[in-house]
Formats: sequence, structure tokens, C-alpha cells
Amino acid sequence: MPVFTSAAISELNERKASEHNLISQAEYYVEGDMIFDKSEHSTNMRSIKTSGLDSAVAWPNGTVPFQFVNVVNGSQHEKNILKAMENLERASGVSFIRKTPSHTNYLNIYGNAYNADAEKYRVCHAQVGYGNGGVRKTWIPSYCGVSTATHELLHILGFRHEHQRTDRDYHQRDGHYYSMTVNEEFIPCGVQGAYSTSNYVSRTLPYDHESIMHYSNYNRTGCETGEVGKAFTYKNISTGEAFEDTGNTRLSQGDLRSLRQAYGRNRSQTPTILGPDHTDKASLRYSVVWYQVHDYPDYFRVNETSEEFIDINRNGQLDIGESNTYNINADAYWRDGFDIYFGTTATEKSNGYRYRYTVQACWNNTICSSESQAKTYSVLQKAQEPELYIDDSTPGDKEFYLRWNKQIQVQYVKISRNGVSLGDHEGESLKQSLSTGTYQYEVEACNERGCSEPVTLTHQHTVAEGNKPTEMPYIESLAFTEYLGEAEFEFRKVARATEYHFQVSGQGINHTGSVSYSYSEHGGGYARFYTRSIPQGTYQVSITPCNSNGCGPTATKTVYVELDT
Repeated sequence: MPVFTSAAISELNERKASEHNLISQAEYYVEGDMIFDKSEHSTNMRSIKTSGLDSAVAWPNGTVPFQFVNVVNGSQHEKNILKAMENLERASGVSFIRKTPSHTNYLNIYGNAYNADAEKYRVCHAQVGYGNGGVRKTWIPSYCGVSTATHELLHILGFRHEHQRTDRDYHQRDGHYYSMTVNEEFIPCGVQGAYSTSNYVSRTLPYDHESIMHYSNYNRTGCETGEVGKAFTYKNISTGEAFEDTGNTRLSQGDLRSLRQAYGRNRSQTPTILGPDHTDKASLRYSVVWYQVHDYPDYFRVNETSEEFIDINRNGQLDIGESNTYNINADAYWRDGFDIYFGTTATEKSNGYRYRYTVQACWNNTICSSESQAKTYSVLQKAQEPELYIDDSTPGDKEFYLRWNKQIQVQYVKISRNGVSLGDHEGESLKQSLSTGTYQYEVEACNERGCSEPVTLTHQHTVAEGNKPTEMPYIESLAFTEYLGEAEFEFRKVARATEYHFQVSGQGINHTGSVSYSYSEHGGGYARFYTRSIPQGTYQVSITPCNSNGCGPTATKTVYVELDT
């Protein structure tokens, strides 16, 4: 909070009009950063309307015509003051308008300091309120930023200092009692009057030590002692908690209430939700974000409806979800945007549902703006990897089931066996009827967001053989051998045979062995067995088909073995 350090209350008519932009015949008093003429200072103001505000000094209809004096057009200096005006307009029914020739009651905003001392100590000044009309004045040099400009404009609107309330030293708030002590040994020279209490400051709202109209509690050098320390000691008597800081760089919630009691407030505009009209979400946690509106609301109402967009509940229909309303506090009015995060602020959402949101800006507990344009979010997680298992309840037969746990977000699975696709399946199992063998399955769980990584399961399937084979295998009459390699013989398989015993004899050679193949109820298909390399020539070959129940008839044939070059 700016303070005037050269004189707390002093007559200023000794200065020239050109130095302080005041009529030289008038008498003025300075109290901190507030300036009063003699009539304002000595006259008993009328009844007080709200915290910090004399009703006698409120601007009619909240409209303040103004003009800049010694402020460069388009400069950062001008932008800071206009930003302070915007903050006050957005917080209440106050309206700053450019002065026209028809305005006789208006505000002059001087871009220079009030006088040499103000320039030296970098202080801004303002008169308090509308008064009796005419030309009201504030001095906001370029060294005074947005927060200080806001403070001075609040003086112009009729607000005095919060710390000058008569209940400052002992007051109650939120069920607790507080005390504030002014440490006079740390008050700088010439500003004693700025720390005195005033009957002109209202007590209708709780004491607000965070008000932008409260002096900050930074270290000061005492005029009488030369000691450095904080001018205020503020504590909660009920708990003993001490507060080091007072004042603010922005409007507090108490300031907002005071402004609105004095000048009313405007209806908030309709919010705008960020992002496209529709968004696909692969997570159950996400946020809905919208912009702050021009006239600060008390809270935002988020309206939510939902319905399935896939039959996630598997009941043959698309169900309607719950309708919800969420109230999001807007006390942090200075933010550019607000949001609700489903997963922390609110519960996370459900798979397979499309959610529709609108947002309203609300105030005074019951009044809300119209609803924003709706935004929708379709929520479906990417399918997670399935867990596979084999259900072979009747060992020894051909049939078994490949099963998987189908999670709620899975719409179908892709299955392949030994590298060959078996297509897409919506259930939770696939029936198989296969002969003895090794089968490798790859399964991917899929939905509209895509498919999981494939999961592999290998199944060794064994079918119990029935009767022993009854047919003789057909033996090819020509075989081939490689020099220092192997000899290859071909034959046709017969039904129910899982093992073939063979013998190759001739030219002083006698090779025996066996070869295994999968069980099948049907014969057909070529098979092979191999021996060590043998010389080219004619040999006697015999093959006997067998299974666990015994062996069938032996086939014998003369085979010519040719050297494969």
C-alpha cells in the first residue's frame, strides 16, 4: 500500500497550482495516499453503505467519466491504468467511460506525481469518492503498477483504508477473535494519520486483512526510534496463530463483496469451453477446460449427461447414463481459465460412454448465465492384453476351447493359429477340433481405439488313437540319395497311424528306423523318412503303420534309389 512519507495531514495550499494540479485557493489535507479538501475532511459524511465506502461519495449509477492528463497514449503506463479499470469493471457494476464535452462531473487521471515529495518517495494519490461532483483527481505516475492503480481508483470510487476501521484492534471473523496491534515504533515519519482509525470506514462486513485497501505489512523505519520492523502485529486470539502479511496486490473476496454491495454487478456472460466439439478419450481421466468470463462469477456450473456409444454393458442396448452437476469455485477470479478434472476433482469416467458438457457462470447462489455450447467426449480405453488359457475338459478327444478373459473395453479379438488368421471373434472362447499336434495361438484384444499387443499361447494337443491302422501305406518306387548326404523315401499316410516303422535292405545294407506323424482319422498326404546315404541301385523297402493300439499290415516294395547330383 503506498504511503505519503513527508506529512500525514498537512495543508497544501502553500504549493503552486502547477505543482500539484489543484486550485491554489483551496485547502487540502493528505492522509497517507488520500487527499481531502477542508470541507471533505471536516464534514460528517452521511450513513455508510458498505465496507470502506461512504454512501455520500459513490458515483451516480457507477459511471465514472475520465480523461488522461500527462499519460502517453498507447504506453505501458496507460495500459496499466486501463487494466486496473477493467479489473474493477469486471468485478462490479462500475463503468469507466471516456469524458466527452457534455460531462461536467468527471475524473482527471494525472500521469505525474502529486508533488515533489510524492515523486521522491514514489507515491500515488487520489481523492476519495464523488464528493460534490465537479472534477475529481487522482495522480498515478508510471512507477505505480496495476495493483496500485486499482487501489487509487478504489479511493476515487469512495473506499477508504480497511486498516482504519474502528474494529481493527479487536474483531471477530469465522467464529474466531482477532487482534491487530499498531507498532508505533515502526511507523515512518509523517504518516501517523494513515494508521489512525476513522468513523467513516464501514464495519458491515468482516474485517479483511487481505484487502487491497489494507496497508501491506512490510518492514518500515520508525520515525521516533530509527528501528526497523513491521507496523502491524496481527494474530488469531482464539488459536494464537500470527499473520505476517496483510494487504494484497489484487482484489480480495472481501473487496469484491464491498464493490458489489456499493455498485451492484453485471450479469456474467456465457462461458466458452476449450477444444473441438467432440474429442475421443482413451483414458478414464481427463479435464474439461473453459475460459473465465468478463464479469467475474461466484462459481461455474458444469452440466453433464451421458450415454453408451457401444454396448459396453452387453445388454443389447445403448444405456443412458447419470446426469450430474458440478459447482466449481471461481474465487480465483484472476485466472484466465477454469477446469474440472475427472479423476481428482470428480470421479473418473466409465468406458464406452459419451459425455456431454455445458458450462454456466453463476452468481448470488441462484442466478446463472445461459449454457455454453456443448462439448462431447467419447471415453474408451485402448484394449488391454487378454489372458489366455486352454479348456480341454475331455482329454484325448479332438475338441478343446481357447478361452480369454474379455475386459469391459474389449469389443472383439483377433486370433491366428500357427500363423494363419482365424478371423475376429466377439465372444470369450473359440471351439477347436484338431488332431494331435502342437498349436500356437496369437490373440489381440481390440476396440475402436485399436488393438493390444498380441499374446501368445502354445498348446500341445494329444488325441487318443482308436483302432490300429488297417491299411498298408503306398510306397513310391523311386527314391533319391545324395553323395555323403541322406537318402529320401516317400510314402502315403494311412488312417489312424501315428508312427511308421521302416526297413531298407540291399547291396549289403540294412537300415531300420521309425518316423512319427499326427493322428488322423483319414489317410492321404505324402510323408517321408530318411536314412544315411546309400549307393545308387535297387533296394527292398518295407513300411509298417502303427499306433498305441498296435500295427497294421506291412507294405513292401522294390525301390530304385537314384543319385541326386
